[in-house]
Amino acid sequence: MISTPTLVLAALLAGSGQTVLLNFHSDSCAPCAAMEPVVRRLASEGFDIRRVDVQQQQQLVRRFQIKQVPTFVAIASGHEVDRVVGPTNYQRLRQMLGATGSPPTPSDPSTAQTWQPLPQSAAPVSAQSGHPGPGITEQAKQRAMQASVRLRVEDPTGNSFGTGTIIDSHGKEALVITCGHLFRDSSGQGRIHVDLFAPGARNPVPGKLVSYDLEKDVALVAIWPGMSITPVPVAPEDYPIRPGAPVFSIGCDRGADATIRVSQVNSVNKYLGPPNIQVAGQPVIGRSGGGLFTADGQLIGICNLADPQDDEGIYAALPVIHAHVAANLSKEILQRDAPMIAATGATAMSNSESPARSLPAGSLPPSMPRQMPSSPQPSHEGHVPHRNPEMASVPDALA
Repeated sequence: MISTPTLVLAALLAGSGQTVLLNFHSDSCAPCAAMEPVVRRLASEGFDIRRVDVQQQQQLVRRFQIKQVPTFVAIASGHEVDRVVGPTNYQRLRQMLGATGSPPTPSDPSTAQTWQPLPQSAAPVSAQSGHPGPGITEQAKQRAMQASVRLRVEDPTGNSFGTGTIIDSHGKEALVITCGHLFRDSSGQGRIHVDLFAPGARNPVPGKLVSYDLEKDVALVAIWPGMSITPVPVAPEDYPIRPGAPVFSIGCDRGADATIRVSQVNSVNKYLGPPNIQVAGQPVIGRSGGGLFTADGQLIGICNLADPQDDEGIYAALPVIHAHVAANLSKEILQRDAPMIAATGATAMSNSESPARSLPAGSLPPSMPRQMPSSPQPSHEGHVPHRNPEMASVPDALA
């Protein structure tokens, strides 16, 4: 009788012409857990990724002489063609899957015939784990867009551009939440000009800085829009989020009008310091301070950093938002939409999906330059994300 691992091995060695990436892992391995978002991303792009539990697949472990986890082995035409031992990044795994990097098409018959019988322990990795959650609604996107603004801050060297989100409206005044580093060069003293994206808005309108925190990278700005604007609800501080959850962000690319990007959560709190969310897709110049929203339109993050190496955006998470608003204004602002928020069917996620990556502590971005980052100071794991997606050359990381 042929054992299940033997069937897996036979299928691998038979070869299908398509490069397959074996991900040798263990449930108790923290670095393995940290690699999950990258592995899921490759799977979502159509690449054939096989997870191999080293505790259950001893024959494969012996066959490929696995000594450490995680280990990634690329198989093509029945032969090992590349290997990486230990944690790595998206680009390296993409390279292992072929120089052209062309994912297989869903209709590839050889791929389907070769891999269909394989067991669950070495089955293709799903792009999302658990329930995919509700789809993003047009109503949610429209409401978030109408509550988004473009910010221009005068500073000694020119102007700094960013994006913000209206989270409260009272009488003639509205409250915008954005990133803190937008006000670094002006030391919070520069004039603020705000453009609204609600229908009928008369732009620009003046803004007044209420508060900003460079360490947490969050700020509040008061504006007088001259019209009624419906704010977006801020999700509760303990709102659960998980990798694979559908999200969308809003930002002003290179200072242009706001646009929506649909994406998904890659991980939560991958970096030490203020609570943070990692989202697929690197933000471009001008999106700093823009909101990150759930499928039903609740605000869950603020754009802080761009990570070109992993092609991710890094966002300040809900605890940062709640703490800053509570410290500088009133908790009532965050409670006004509470009944509606509580009634929504949120996609769940543990805030401790993977261990935090250690980055240089105590560092803050320098004065905001004018281009995208090009040569950041590496962390002990090889790279750090760049603060200031709308600005440039930031050689440090989220503190």
